[in-house]
Amino acid sequence: MSSRRNGPQEDLANVLAAFVCRTAYDDVPQAVRELAKRHLLDCFGVGLAGTTSKAAAVLAGFLDDEGGNPVASVFGRRQRTSPRQAAFANGVLGHAHDFDGTSWPMIGHPTITVLPAVLALGERARASGQDTLLAFVLGVEVACQLGASLNPSLYEAGWHATGVLGTLGAAAGAAKVLGLDVQRTANALGLAASSASGLRENFGSMAKPFHAGHAAEAGALAADLAGRGFGAQPAVLDSPRGFCHAFAGVEGVAGDLAPRLGNPYSILSPGINIKPYASCAGSHPALDALLSLVREHDVKPEEVEAVAVGVGPVQPMMLIYPEPQTGLQGKFSMPYLMAVALRERAAGLAQFSDERVRDPATRDLMRRVRMYRHPDLDAYDAVHSVPAAVTLRLRDGRELVRRVDTARGYPENPLSDEELLAKFKECAGLALPRRRAEDLAEAVLRLDELADVNQLTELLRA
Repeated sequence: MSSRRNGPQEDLANVLAAFVCRTAYDDVPQAVRELAKRHLLDCFGVGLAGTTSKAAAVLAGFLDDEGGNPVASVFGRRQRTSPRQAAFANGVLGHAHDFDGTSWPMIGHPTITVLPAVLALGERARASGQDTLLAFVLGVEVACQLGASLNPSLYEAGWHATGVLGTLGAAAGAAKVLGLDVQRTANALGLAASSASGLRENFGSMAKPFHAGHAAEAGALAADLAGRGFGAQPAVLDSPRGFCHAFAGVEGVAGDLAPRLGNPYSILSPGINIKPYASCAGSHPALDALLSLVREHDVKPEEVEAVAVGVGPVQPMMLIYPEPQTGLQGKFSMPYLMAVALRERAAGLAQFSDERVRDPATRDLMRRVRMYRHPDLDAYDAVHSVPAAVTLRLRDGRELVRRVDTARGYPENPLSDEELLAKFKECAGLALPRRRAEDLAEAVLRLDELADVNQLTELLRA
């Protein structure tokens, strides 16, 4: 049974397309543009770190076999490839470690779906830095505002919003960087709607970063084809047989969504997380709580009798592996995350190898961890807040309790500039020499001064 949202009804694709096409660079507040560059810096870093993943080894052979028109860059790869393949590869690499930013209204990852599509077609079009930055902001806005309209229904139905909503955000951003008009942008959104996909059941496998890559690729392809005159049914977004109904059981959302576009921009409010931990964002409040207790009281793993993690309604849908067998599954396992954080006081890239997940001492600690629905946390807005309460019961009888509503890296508790740059350097240093990584960071932070985005992307290649 579908539900219709209130408000005057307009065609959603044309509402989104008009917003994208008519917004100029100077229309976007300076604060939004500066925040966007922080998210770009983070995304470039985690994308370069993705070159160390198992997925990267598969992609290398795939790209070698596919070839393609060499106009677009891939993170850490010397050779260029076609825009479509670059969008796909960069989306996969940037999400390979699940270290990229998250939007809670979207309940997904907007940056890593939008940026690869914008970047790949922007390189071919030799777009300016300002045009690239604007296209990124607008693509993210489309993805996040659709999420605010369709969640939590879309997520609860089993869809991975990164793959679903990210496809439309990528198409919107790609259409903007190509300079498409309203009709062709609406066509791009219509084509993207028929490509959107991604299932949450694939969390903890290489298919999850595939969702991000597919969304970026599909969005780029939709905009490229629409720009060449390929048509679609724009009404597909909001019709009884359309996108919103199919994925979330709703229709008629344009009237509610239209006034929110850019008012304020989603990058500014409610904002996008920048992750300090290389795990599912739903685990971060619990990690903050546990690590603060461990450090404050100098808790040793052998002193811990039990760990109880109280959560709201969202985390159980995300953290689906009580007994993970691989590093990727460990990112979505509360028992593993609590155990490895107790043992190593960290949850970075190094903590998610298959070997660490299978370590006998860690698995012993995992058996002491229990995640449960906390009655005081059910009242929280599940789309905007995922607090956690951690109780450590020690063998000497003490109980240490800590609740965290806003984790580090959340917009209300952001990483400092120094922390963000340190994360970028650590990640980028896995693929680039130090000096080249520093030059890349400088280019990202002055992106709006670059005449051609290729001045930045040439620094991505190893």
